[in-house]
Formats: sequence, structure tokens, C-alpha cells
Amino acid sequence: MNKLKEPIFFYDGITSKCIIKYGKQEFVGEATCHPEDMDFVSEKTGSNIAYLKAQINFYKYLRDSNKPKVNALREVVALFEQSGKTNKKSYEYRLLYRQYYLAYVDYKTSQFLLETKKRELREYLYQKEKLHKQIRLNRNKSKEKDTNK
Repeated sequence: MNKLKEPIFFYDGITSKCIIKYGKQEFVGEATCHPEDMDFVSEKTGSNIAYLKAQINFYKYLRDSNKPKVNALREVVALFEQSGKTNKKSYEYRLLYRQYYLAYVDYKTSQFLLETKKRELREYLYQKEKLHKQIRLNRNKSKEKDTNK
């Protein structure tokens, strides 16, 4: 079975890149600091965003690679069920249905994890933006106080 390797990170001061290896596949996530946010540029933040994007690409791969298997097994199960001679208690039918069910669970799990990571990235970016706005507001207030003295 393929194992997920430890992520590899690169950072050049503006751009963070994360590479996740799974067997022979590589999944890359990249985050570049927006010019307006250069005062908050951070390797940790960029690496977190890049890592989430690499995970999203990984889960897309899992979802997309499981979909054809699920569709093929679903068609075979449907053909068996349409036949009047199918014994649903037979070993062969139960084995086929179990394989379909396992492939379906893998597909739905990867789809769920993909949506979870997308939501996590959106929430992370939203919270960072909210924090940056608050810090900028506080900076402006302190500058106003200094100029009024």
C-alpha cells in the first residue's frame, strides 16, 4: 500500500511551497503573499496555507481516482440485481457488493475530507484577514495618538 510521506516545505521570503508525496505521485501547494499583506509576511502562515492546498490536491486525486471504480462496480451490481436469477445471498454477489461498498466509502470519505480541507482553508484565511484588519486598525489608532501629542 502506498504511504503518505512527510511534507517537504520551501520558502523564499514571499512564496511558500509544500510538496506531499504519495507513492509516485506528488501534490504541490503554493502560497504567495499578497502585496498588500507584505507587512505580515510569515513563513509559518505561508507554509500552513501551502500545506492545506497540497492536501486539497491530494484529496482531489483520491476522489477522482476512486470515482471510476465506484461507477464500474455500481453498474455490475445493478446488472446482477436486474437479473431474475441472481441469488443475493450467494458468496459471489456478497463479495461483489462488499467491493462496491468499500469503494463507495473510500470515494465518499475522500470527498468529505476534500470539503473539510477546503472549509478549513477558507476559515484560516478569513481569520487571518480579520486579525490583520484589527492590527492595522490598532496601528492607525496608535499613530493618531502619537501625532496628536
